[in-house]
Amino acid sequence: MESRRKILARAAKVPYMIEPFVMRFVRTGLLVSLILGAAIDRSEARAQAGPGLTIQKNVAVGTKKCDVVTWTDANGKPRSVAFVRADGDHPKFVGGYVQRYTYYVGDALKTGLAWDAGQENVSGLGCAVNHHKTASTSKANSTDATTGFVFEGANHCLWRFRSKYSGPGTTLGLTIDWFISQGRNDILWSVSYDSTGQPTFNWDARGPYFQFDWDGDGKFYEGPISGIRWGDHYKFKTTTFGGAGSAWDYSQPNVIPYMALHKDAALGNVEAGVIQTQPWTAQDAGGYWWAQKNWGKTGTGMMENWNCPFQLNAYEGYSSEKMAWGTNFGYVGNPAYNRLDNKPQVGAPHQGYSTYILLNKFSDGLTEAMVASMEAVQKTAFTATKGSVTASGPRHAGLAGDAPYQPAGWNHVHGTWSVDLDSNAAAVNFAVETGTLLRPLVVFNNYLAAKAPSLTLNGAALAEGKEVAVSLDPAAKKVWVTLFKDLSGTSNVLSLKP
Repeated sequence: MESRRKILARAAKVPYMIEPFVMRFVRTGLLVSLILGAAIDRSEARAQAGPGLTIQKNVAVGTKKCDVVTWTDANGKPRSVAFVRADGDHPKFVGGYVQRYTYYVGDALKTGLAWDAGQENVSGLGCAVNHHKTASTSKANSTDATTGFVFEGANHCLWRFRSKYSGPGTTLGLTIDWFISQGRNDILWSVSYDSTGQPTFNWDARGPYFQFDWDGDGKFYEGPISGIRWGDHYKFKTTTFGGAGSAWDYSQPNVIPYMALHKDAALGNVEAGVIQTQPWTAQDAGGYWWAQKNWGKTGTGMMENWNCPFQLNAYEGYSSEKMAWGTNFGYVGNPAYNRLDNKPQVGAPHQGYSTYILLNKFSDGLTEAMVASMEAVQKTAFTATKGSVTASGPRHAGLAGDAPYQPAGWNHVHGTWSVDLDSNAAAVNFAVETGTLLRPLVVFNNYLAAKAPSLTLNGAALAEGKEVAVSLDPAAKKVWVTLFKDLSGTSNVLSLKP
């Protein structure tokens, strides 16, 4: 019998099964079609730009049927994502991921596209992928899948994928939420696993998975990059990038888990980043056997591909546009798995985490700014003089079972601050001890008025569409609010009244 460590090490070596090197011979032929597809989408993206968030359902995007969301980001530029519907995917697959993402770097339109060649089991942006003896993916190993909007607001929306999700001898509930807000550059991806009633099993977690040409250059496996960063319990970065031979620094402690690839100015000045909404001590990330013994060090030469704490592009020699998350085995399915520092954690019957996905101009430094913003969340005292700060809420997306919000009022599942209204009114203060909160989102609960509320910040009225984005959700009795202002310092009083 193989030891458990050997079995897990063998499973870790599956990048999703095996990289399809044979596909390198067909990619040149696909390049023309990808470029033509991007050119067609340019006119559509420009036509959709405008105030507010717009939704188009059951739209043909290539050969798939998608729900398309278009919004205006923090730079005043249009962005759009096309979510593949459960009933709109290619045969054998069930959607739940992004097929196309359009955004601007300066004045240059980028059209990111799913890389369907070779590994269509994982192609797209945002599949859940979990390794065991082999691997399971949300689009290929799901049954009874559903997709659709949980909430459609004037400036905010929540799109959800749900399925019965299977691996060797195990079927569990899977939920993936996608949240988008007018006035922000990120989209939020939140996943949950419900293994209630299942025997213990040991899966890792590698979503949100990027089998995705995220800068729209028509390349993926051959797509050059300029550097790699991630954060588990420590911060890792390449200091002199050279693929598998890169020099690196892993010397600085870290708070918020993240991963990122970037291209410098010569390659387009663009980055892809993923940032968790909780600190590592509350929800760990990063896995396998190399990390802990190298914390606090510098060196030259990357680790074995199967031992990279975040999969990223390790199986491509650390030199492609691929990205994937990473965790220890047992993260999903084991009620007592160990995180990287060998402290026991709970991975069953429920597990989940939430991340922001960023595609942005690299020189803007948004990945690091978002990491810093999540650190500032942990140093913010959120208090109410009218209404009350919500004490608890769902621990994981779409699952029953509340948990205390940490810090008070912070809903890590959807990246919002939560307030319970008193007679349709509230006054709350953000006391940010250190750092800056980037364009915070606030959800006001128990709103019973028919008309949109008025909002002030430190006594000054906020103009809808210019200083704030508001969505009413009458069915859930909520008001969703995004401030078009970063907050710092100890006095930031936000007031709402009918």
